Amino acid sequence: MGDMPHAQATRACLQGTVGDAVIMLLAYTLVALAARGLWAASWTYQPTMPLLPGTGVGLVPLLQWVVLPLLTVWFARRQLAGRVETCARDATAS
Repeated sequence: MGDMPHAQATRACLQGTVGDAVIMLLAYTLVALAARGLWAASWTYQPTMPLLPGTGVGLVPLLQWVVLPLLTVWFARRQLAGRVETCARDATAS
């Protein structure tokens, strides 16, 4: 992909993303249909789960969507910064 024109690489990535989304939706639909047909059970939070007011969404799962990506970016930047410093130090030493 490094030798592809930008538009062509973007198009290839978009096709892969759309394909992944279609596969995910099909898998979800099949599992939802099977689960509804076999067990007919609904999923709920435990009474101790704090909910976001007016939405019925659990606070902890919502925080996972916010906090984990931020931690991942912070960790990746930290790791890459250490690598850049090491490369710069090695370049000046030689």
